[in-house]
Amino acid sequence: MKTDRRVVYTKRVLKESLFELLREKPAARISVKELCEKADINRATFYAHFSDVYDMLSGIENELYEAIRSSLEKGWKSNSITELLTGICTDIKQNGAVFQALLSENGDKDFLNRVLYVAQDKCVSDWKTLAPTADLSELDKIYSFFSHGSAAVILSWVQTGMEESPAEIASFIDKITNKGLGLLQKGTKK
Repeated sequence: MKTDRRVVYTKRVLKESLFELLREKPAARISVKELCEKADINRATFYAHFSDVYDMLSGIENELYEAIRSSLEKGWKSNSITELLTGICTDIKQNGAVFQALLSENGDKDFLNRVLYVAQDKCVSDWKTLAPTADLSELDKIYSFFSHGSAAVILSWVQTGMEESPAEIASFIDKITNKGLGLLQKGTKK
């Protein structure tokens, strides 16, 4: 079924307006009236698509979450952390304005946590297979360390305009994950 161009336009304008407002204030302080005024859309049109601002934001987040989850699944099949991270960073860069708004000071902090833990069970399970005697609580802590560190690098990348390519960011995260502070030592053997 073909989507009406007016509906596509309306949703795009509402999203863009929401992201502009999120740069100024938290979602909790954005009213439907204010969003509609910014988008130059009447409230009845808004309510034809969404029940409130949170419903709209939740829909956007769910789309992005599914794209990242799909990239993770593809990346796992490649068996390469760099390819996996490149896929995720590519999704983020392709939706740059969205991620800049969602990961801003006014964005939804729960979204970042949801994304961080999308791969936890799979990672911990894979690590447990590699190290059957490893303690599960320690593996969970390792995952937390790597995922939050990776997220901090990606967050910094998003907030500074995503000048590096997704592959460069993925490669950096892979290097720091595998070599840690050894990267800082001069003359480190490869």
